[in-house]
Amino acid sequence: MSSSFAVLDDIPGEDNSHADIPIMQQEFEELHGDHLAIWNKCCHTPEEAKKPFRRSGGFSGTDINPQWRMQKMTEMFGPVGTGWGWKVHDRWSEDFPGGVRCVFVVCSVWFIERGKPSWTGEQIGGTEAGRTPDEAYKMAVTDAIGKCMSALGVGADIYLGQCDSKYQRPEAAQPQTQTYQPAPQQPQYQAPPEPVQQPSQRLPGAWQLVQLHFGKNQGKALGALGTNQLGWYQDKWISAQAGKQLSGQDLALYQALMESMGKSIAAQKESAPF
Repeated sequence: MSSSFAVLDDIPGEDNSHADIPIMQQEFEELHGDHLAIWNKCCHTPEEAKKPFRRSGGFSGTDINPQWRMQKMTEMFGPVGTGWGWKVHDRWSEDFPGGVRCVFVVCSVWFIERGKPSWTGEQIGGTEAGRTPDEAYKMAVTDAIGKCMSALGVGADIYLGQCDSKYQRPEAAQPQTQTYQPAPQQPQYQAPPEPVQQPSQRLPGAWQLVQLHFGKNQGKALGALGTNQLGWYQDKWISAQAGKQLSGQDLALYQALMESMGKSIAAQKESAPF
């Protein structure tokens, strides 16, 4: 049968010579019954205990007020020092690139449940040492024991991403149902109309000599087109060039068609897409 170990050390009313006494699984079940009994008592974080934060680089989210954590432990196990508490096992500082120094501590939390003591696992807490030394280490201890309490379930909804927090996955915030959207259809090419018998009303100018460089009328000069054919290029083709950067043959054809409609050079500069 597998066993769980709780290190019994410096607990009020306990003989500290009995360190490293194993608590067997059967004994644990006798103590606690439901394995989630403690977890379910403390996993929901009230709104007033949530603390918004923002860090450099734009990172923001929601954290838990450490005083609420302590209040919750006191509700479940009794006053600190009698029903629960913590121990600092180690502390140190480290230097990082950029002249940054951080302090770290190793803590664990003990609690009395049904008259018998238990310990959480050890957790590391830390913070930058840009404050006074006592403030830096106190914040590191608060960080470490907060992690120990979270292992018991204190404020678990925050860490499970069930509210707006730094642990929430973006896709879990608000599920969205994707619906199928058909791809937009490309407009089909429409050939210019067949020429009619009467010739177009030609305006004097060099535009009549500009030749088409695409489609069924490729190689034909604009001046040789019928009225309705010329009108198609003036209307449909020019409209299709809106927003485009024209050059070469496309630019020459655009200018010729504008001239064919009686546009002045000044008007061309105002309306041309180049």
